[in-house]
Amino acid sequence: MKKPAAPPASESYTLHADSVTADVFAFGQNASASKTVTGLDSATQKALQDAIAQLEQAISQLPLNAGAAAIVKQETQAMADMVRSGKTQPEGMQHMLHSLKDKLQMAGVVIADMVALAAPVKAIAGALRLPLQYFGL
Repeated sequence: MKKPAAPPASESYTLHADSVTADVFAFGQNASASKTVTGLDSATQKALQDAIAQLEQAISQLPLNAGAAAIVKQETQAMADMVRSGKTQPEGMQHMLHSLKDKLQMAGVVIADMVALAAPVKAIAGALRLPLQYFGL
């Protein structure tokens, strides 16, 4: 009968840096890191509510037909509902913002071309640390 194989030798890695700032960090071969967010602090939640209100105000000033306005309103209402629920998930908000961008583009509106739309979208993305390139900014 064969002897069981010895466990593989552990490898060590060294990181040399002046500074490292991260919410999560993984280093080395097959390393992984994860972060669980259970909720937003009240300041972030308030910032999101304010940005969504600004976004809704800016959208209400657009010359959208009734059908497009209703569809866009559903999207911003879903964002507001998510924030009010206290269960804001960055991935969910990213999906909603991307969907809003697409719906506005179908109506002939480009977020990046309108400061009144771009500013609240940037505020939402910044509060949740979402990459701006998904929204054309």
